[in-house]
Amino acid sequence: MDLHDTRGFYPTGVPPWRLGDNSLESATRRFIDVVVYDSSGRLAALIESEDDIGDIALPEWLPRRYAVRSVARDATGKYFDSYRSIERIAVGALAAQYEASDARILLAHLEAIQSNTADDHNPKRIPLFLTLARGANWRRTREKLLLIKSRLSSLSCRIIAV
Repeated sequence: MDLHDTRGFYPTGVPPWRLGDNSLESATRRFIDVVVYDSSGRLAALIESEDDIGDIALPEWLPRRYAVRSVARDATGKYFDSYRSIERIAVGALAAQYEASDARILLAHLEAIQSNTADDHNPKRIPLFLTLARGANWRRTREKLLLIKSRLSSLSCRIIAV
């Protein structure tokens, strides 16, 4: 297990998400909260952790600091409404497929995806998890999850409420 991605699994130079105007975020160093490896050193899971997803507006999603859009598109050609932590593991899931690719090639693969299925967004079916604190605002958190459900589904990302 690698806390805060100290081995540098997250690919350097790949913009992880789109901003409110749909431009790409700058490609600064990012990391995934927990990168899990099996006993032979192969990638086994990617885990992101959030206290909540409070930056998602209700009743409809709006771009904000943490509420972002994906680099990849859904089957209709729209960017997924998402959250920063989800997009970091989305990049990680695709990077697992293209291990030897440089940032430009990986970004081109991300931008070329137009699908709703994990076969395209998470082709190696890496287990992806988003942990959320089950606190006083859990009902609102569940409502907010509905606004990003299609993105979670496209990655086969599971929610763990703790």
